[in-house]
Amino acid sequence: EEKSKKIMAPNVNVDDNNNGNDPDAEENVPKPEEETQKTTASSTTPEGAAAAGAVVFSGVDAEVGASLIKPGNNDSQQKSSHEHALLVSSRRDTEDTRTKPFVVIVAIAAALGGLIFGYDVGGAGATFLMDGFKIHFGWECADDDPDCVPATDDEINKDQGLINGLFGTGAAIGAMVAPKVFDAFGRKITMYSASVLFIIGAALQAGAVNMNMLTIPRLLSGGGIGMLSMCSPVYIAELAPEHRRGQLATLWQLAITTGIVLVSILNIWLAEWDEGWRISYGGNIFFAFVLIGMLGIMPESPRFLVAKGRLDDAKEALRKVRFDDQLDWEMENLNCEVAEER
Repeated sequence: EEKSKKIMAPNVNVDDNNNGNDPDAEENVPKPEEETQKTTASSTTPEGAAAAGAVVFSGVDAEVGASLIKPGNNDSQQKSSHEHALLVSSRRDTEDTRTKPFVVIVAIAAALGGLIFGYDVGGAGATFLMDGFKIHFGWECADDDPDCVPATDDEINKDQGLINGLFGTGAAIGAMVAPKVFDAFGRKITMYSASVLFIIGAALQAGAVNMNMLTIPRLLSGGGIGMLSMCSPVYIAELAPEHRRGQLATLWQLAITTGIVLVSILNIWLAEWDEGWRISYGGNIFFAFVLIGMLGIMPESPRFLVAKGRLDDAKEALRKVRFDDQLDWEMENLNCEVAEER
């Protein structure tokens, strides 16, 4: 009888049948403290941490959560959480291929900087062969001017070198200054400032009465082009959704090529007009004004706004180029990327 009691003791409810006095039964009842210790111990092992990660992220992606949560300090766990958020955001963005038409319009507008660049590169070089340009700056003499003394080859080479070299120098300076400007004040104000700088330089060149008035403003127009070359592609990439980023980013290169082709075609007719060279230097002012006008409706870069802590403004900017159900995970993605860079 005593044997049978001992055998049955583990399956008997202690409170109801033994009144808590059976030592054998108490030994077989698990205590809350022991359960806590077992759980804690298991979570400190790699297998236990992975299981915990799967539970924590079961609402999003259990497999990824399990692979990211590993034993370690809080910093490493926070970093893993950031990595997880980026992975989830990327997956969702890849699956969601919707694109708002407005983001394409914005990218085309920003790419106008490339059109201005290409127009200037193709336009300036072609003027060296225009009779009206060469006569105006004394490289050649008009048939009805017997007292004219044309410039020497050395003088012509120097002028051509200044026209090309000062533009390149200005572009280099603008490219170096641009990152500091658009990181401090924003992408839109940088493109606006660059466009204004280019317009001033191009207008002076188009109205040039002597070689100095043509060459010195090349620094200004080059500076504007250099700033646009740095800022516009960054702006396009930051506004474009991930699944369209590569396509929209190529608009910059396409715009440069389009500008070169456009001015090359125009130069065929401009060469027949004595003052046609002025359009070759200043015709792209029109595109600069179009860019300035479009900046009035273009949103600021959400990434820049998040980096400056202007989260509400960032969400409003995103609302123009994303669908409403994409806003939350886009904001999460931007917050994580900015946090990783700090």
